[in-house]
Amino acid sequence: MFQNANRIKFNRPVDEAGRAWWIERFYGPFGLTPEGMGDLITKSAVGDKLIIYDFIDGMGHAFRLRVEGSLSGPGEVWFVERTFELSGNLFNADEMFVADKIRGAGLGRRLMGDLIEACETLQVDRIKIQARNIGRYAWLRMGFRPDMGSWIEMRKNLIDALLRFEEALGRDAAWRTAEMVAKGGPETANVVASLEEPVPSRQLLDSFMRPVQVPLGKALLLEWTGDWSGEFMLADPEMTRIAAKYLQEDACD
Repeated sequence: MFQNANRIKFNRPVDEAGRAWWIERFYGPFGLTPEGMGDLITKSAVGDKLIIYDFIDGMGHAFRLRVEGSLSGPGEVWFVERTFELSGNLFNADEMFVADKIRGAGLGRRLMGDLIEACETLQVDRIKIQARNIGRYAWLRMGFRPDMGSWIEMRKNLIDALLRFEEALGRDAAWRTAEMVAKGGPETANVVASLEEPVPSRQLLDSFMRPVQVPLGKALLLEWTGDWSGEFMLADPEMTRIAAKYLQEDACD
């Protein structure tokens, strides 16, 4: 169970404390080997996988792993990195990469859905994330919520951006939305991500060098705000509702 093999690699040998903790926490109640854990948190991704454990710390009740995979053709690669911390009963969604060739097909959201489902199985309370790049928008669509420090900075940028969209949205609509953001808490970021009114992008241009129309929420979060930190609480019914809806949209695409 704890030896290097074709599909699994341990960067550090697993000591007796690590073996005992794993068997007590994961193998005994759930029948999960370290290889099975890698498959569980990436179960929606088909194709070859390599599961790499940076460490399994039995004393600290933690592990970090990376799962690398490829789909059916060259360049169709992806990976995820996850850290489990029993002291906080949480997973850190450390990193995710999906190659350009397969981006846009919903793999990223399905992999995050796999982690949420794994947390439900393992009775883990929450997932923490540092949202970067497309994740600044996508993980809000998935139901993640920024922490208060991130929201304070995000809110300032959103209000400034909304007032710049007066022409596209109309003055009343732009000001009403800015007022909602100004009065709202971190959960308002999920509402912003769902805004679908078309507005001109300041980054994407068509063949005539004119701004492409994009959904307001996507423009605000990808073009006007920065990285943010936040979490997903599995006991929060609104977060789980949003996640289920986002995954269902992917299934219908």
